[in-house]
Amino acid sequence: MEIEDKSVSDWKFFFICLVIVMAVYLPVNYFGAVNMDDTEIFTRFSTHDKPPDFFSMFMRPAASRYYRPLLAISFYLDSLVWGHSIKGYHLTNYLVHVLNAVLVFLLVLKLAAAARDKFLYAGVAMLMAGLHPLTCESVAWISGRSDIAGTLFVLAGANFYFMKSRLRFVLVPLAVFAGMLCKENALAGMLVIVLMDIYVNYSRKERWPMVLEKAAVWACLMAIVCVLYLSLRTNGWHVHSHTGLLPHLKSGTAAGGHEKYLRFFQVFPAIGFYMKKLVVPFPLNFAISHIDTQIYSIVFFLLLLFNVICWFKGKKYAVFITLVMIISFFPALPVIFGAVSWVPFAERYLYLSVHVGAVCLAAICQAKFHDLSFSAVKIRNAVFAFIIAISAFTTLNREFVWKDSRTLWSDTLKKNPCSSMVLFKYGQAFGKDTGFRAWKRAIALSGDFKYMDLTCLGIAEYEARAHHYEKAGEFIEKALKTRKTYKNLCRAAEIIQSFEIPDYEQKQLWIKKAIRYYSTAYKKKKNAFILFETAKLMKQAGMDSGAVAVLKKLITEYPDSKYAVYAARLLERRGKSVSPG
Repeated sequence: MEIEDKSVSDWKFFFICLVIVMAVYLPVNYFGAVNMDDTEIFTRFSTHDKPPDFFSMFMRPAASRYYRPLLAISFYLDSLVWGHSIKGYHLTNYLVHVLNAVLVFLLVLKLAAAARDKFLYAGVAMLMAGLHPLTCESVAWISGRSDIAGTLFVLAGANFYFMKSRLRFVLVPLAVFAGMLCKENALAGMLVIVLMDIYVNYSRKERWPMVLEKAAVWACLMAIVCVLYLSLRTNGWHVHSHTGLLPHLKSGTAAGGHEKYLRFFQVFPAIGFYMKKLVVPFPLNFAISHIDTQIYSIVFFLLLLFNVICWFKGKKYAVFITLVMIISFFPALPVIFGAVSWVPFAERYLYLSVHVGAVCLAAICQAKFHDLSFSAVKIRNAVFAFIIAISAFTTLNREFVWKDSRTLWSDTLKKNPCSSMVLFKYGQAFGKDTGFRAWKRAIALSGDFKYMDLTCLGIAEYEARAHHYEKAGEFIEKALKTRKTYKNLCRAAEIIQSFEIPDYEQKQLWIKKAIRYYSTAYKKKKNAFILFETAKLMKQAGMDSGAVAVLKKLITEYPDSKYAVYAARLLERRGKSVSPG
């Protein structure tokens, strides 16, 4: 791509940049879903006729670790518009990402309003933000919309800041607040906009007392928004240890064992890692759960040393930019302290930082490269073109890793061959013999990981199909010992129901075990389905009187359910008619 100074002072360059971003990311619109939340999101709204309870989305009955009501509403709107088309969900991600790139362009134009080459720097920032390889995960993964949506509102707020009307004092904090309702990364937007206000007023040669006074106004507005957000999220500051805002600070070990009190110091290598990723994103990896703390501690030290030198040499803008970049990803730093996510160093956490970095780079370039010779302009343009070309090529190739579950987990397993959690997802994607081998290896590598229970249940299903019922039972017990949830209990009972045991007495023993699983599941979550399945199993086990009692209970307690109708039919066949309702 060739960039010429004389041809960029109009909107033609904007449309060229827009077409490039849209073209590079166009393939994502033809991808399917991956087995990382996408299917759950897709079915949550598209398979229900009634609209969700919007009030409960915002006003939670208790403090919540996961509080993203606007994100949920966006998926609900997708279900209304696209129905069962997964491509529609991808299209929404695609369009929002393109809009973010446009907002970067507009923001740089405002920041560099007096610059001669403002269209050039705005276009370059747009391409660097829109084509940065670290954005791929958030765009190509439907669940990654949380990062895109949060960033959308932060960028919108930054653009509202330049409105001439006093309405900006309402629109800016509202936009940032909306971003928080999509994802926590928008919390960084508050400080970023305050720092942007300082930069704008300082660049206008205003005195420091006036600069700080104006910044204090924005800081107060952002503080009000932050208090409101945290109050909603914690249900009026009613924080429980198991559902609170930062429960991972009390549980989980980033360092492990006796070193848990030193977890705080993991922040420094994490900062070094994230700063390195923004500049040199390679190698790209979906499941980064650990980093080399020694290497990235050195990176952090070098970064700190560089900023100290810049400060004493009068290049305070470098220190300012470093501070802005760290702030842009600071909401991700607490994740490294515990088991909030099984990928604490995920690349998608830097989505907002990529866009903030592109704006900062453009602002610095227009300030420092305002009077270049002809040869220097050619070198500058060549560097820009090279970076953009590498980014576009890398992003285009990276997209196809997210084409489906198999391509995603094949690539991820190559880069994380000893991760039990990756092995579980890999086995889930491929199934059959490949899945069985992957799950067995996952358990061999670790006796305790996030998906241990699901891995054991997957192996149990495989063993059941192979008619190895004793082995299947062992893995079921191991799964329930790890995590005895409602879903796991139901799945365990369903696996036992698939047993094809010719011996009547042995089959009865297994059925009774499945009944116990369903009974425990019913205590955790009472519903008609469990009662109906329990009654069927009791009938198979020869417990006729118990089956009749359960069916009657089902009809009495859940008269409007479809299972009440089924139960009534079964009772009629036995001559014990009970009408539902």
